[in-house]
Amino acid sequence: MWARLAREQSLHYTLSYSSCTSYYLEPLPIFRTILETTQPDAWIWSGDMVYLDDPITDCDPLSPSWLDHFDTCQCDNSDYIKIPDHSCGSGEPEHAERIWDGFLNSEDYRTFVDYFCGPESTSPGGGVRGGGRGEECEKGIYGIYDDHDYGWNDGNRRMEERVRFKEMYLDAIGVPQTSSRRGHHNGAETWYELAEGVEVWILDERWNRDPLPCGLRESWCEEEIEKEGSKMGWCKDYVEGNCCEHDERIYFGYCREVGAEEDELYDYACDHRSVKFGTKAVRIDEVTGKLTDQVDHEDVYGYGFCGMLGQTQREWFRRTLLESKAELKIVISGSVLFSNPGWAGSRGPCSGDDWDCYNAEQRWLVNLLMESGDENEGRSPIVVTGDYHFSDIRKVCPGQNEAYADAYGTGGRPSSGACVYQHMASGMSHTTAVPHQSCEFPPYLKDRTGMRERAGQNGCGIVQGPNWGEMIVDGKERTVEIRTREGGEGGIVISTTIDLDDGMKVKESIKNTLGGG
Repeated sequence: MWARLAREQSLHYTLSYSSCTSYYLEPLPIFRTILETTQPDAWIWSGDMVYLDDPITDCDPLSPSWLDHFDTCQCDNSDYIKIPDHSCGSGEPEHAERIWDGFLNSEDYRTFVDYFCGPESTSPGGGVRGGGRGEECEKGIYGIYDDHDYGWNDGNRRMEERVRFKEMYLDAIGVPQTSSRRGHHNGAETWYELAEGVEVWILDERWNRDPLPCGLRESWCEEEIEKEGSKMGWCKDYVEGNCCEHDERIYFGYCREVGAEEDELYDYACDHRSVKFGTKAVRIDEVTGKLTDQVDHEDVYGYGFCGMLGQTQREWFRRTLLESKAELKIVISGSVLFSNPGWAGSRGPCSGDDWDCYNAEQRWLVNLLMESGDENEGRSPIVVTGDYHFSDIRKVCPGQNEAYADAYGTGGRPSSGACVYQHMASGMSHTTAVPHQSCEFPPYLKDRTGMRERAGQNGCGIVQGPNWGEMIVDGKERTVEIRTREGGEGGIVISTTIDLDDGMKVKESIKNTLGGG
């Protein structure tokens, strides 16, 4: 149906998106560049719209406004949420209100909102915030928080003021007070039909997120505690029992033992490709040594693995994604889905906050996306993400021959199946998107498994300065173009055009249209 409508109506839809504005309240000319360069039909925030845990200004004593905001730069290192000196505002609603007010009333962002919603949306006493029309505008503004606009760097479900911070965020993007995204008992995940046959799922990866798995930071934390480093408070909390132990004990422990497959609860805790996976809380019975679903209230998050989404969101996402008949399915993930499997830094494996840190649920998500593509005549879903302060385009395909197959649990899928694309657009200012001289350093920039499209600055497939992302759906040509624009003049830096009818087929790949790679 949609294919015929798209051809007849010559659907041409432009979706723009980005993340990670600036650590501080400062002018953001990229908003004007976006409007001068293109006229998007909608905008989506994929996280870090503002930095609510950071100080209002640079904590450098040489900064002109340092004395005016000295209090936001001061805290000790004994708190597991506050980190001196850059995250002293973590979990503080009053501090967050000041940041939101400064950002939403800035001239650059008001001009941006005027384009999507009209001047009345940012009038005094109204604004997108507090009863505005962001997602109800003719050209909608949508989004989800990541950690910094959730109010806590690398934050999870343990933040005491999470309801208040969620409400502040939804106010900021103009979500109606009657929306199901609001309330005390659920996250802010949602679904929209952007255009005929174009649907987007927005995941909430903070509201139900477990603390970091126990095995990832133990050694580093012991050293941090001994030297009384800036994250001493976080590390003490972590090693004293407030980390997530389910990965070690169950998914990567019991589930790998000989005979575990005979356990009647195996599919619920161990098989990431099962429809039962993560739909029932389980634990290890200390008497029998097997899985049991007899859990206490305090074990409500014990699904056999450490995760981000929670049972309700997993079940909703799986059901709606597989039931959807949309030809283009877009998923907004504040945390990076495809990062650097197997990479370890000085603190330990993974970045400390991406999906690689929550590998069991990551496997479930990747395989679900591939299953969705297979059932949708091979059309590739596209994940939009941010967080890392650069931009790139990645493609992950099924089959045992791929270097990431073991890490993502996709080796058992046929290599002819649907691939999944990821477009990261992150860093909208020179404070967040700082150019590096190579894609080898810092080490996390390097693509070790062949996922990245080989284009862009320095020939390594990344855009390191201020940037935003675009997705151009062309119903007549039956294509979707994914591209990154640089924030200065708005030029296209990297771009890949995909056949809507066959996600395996890349029709065109533009290599660094600004030169130099």
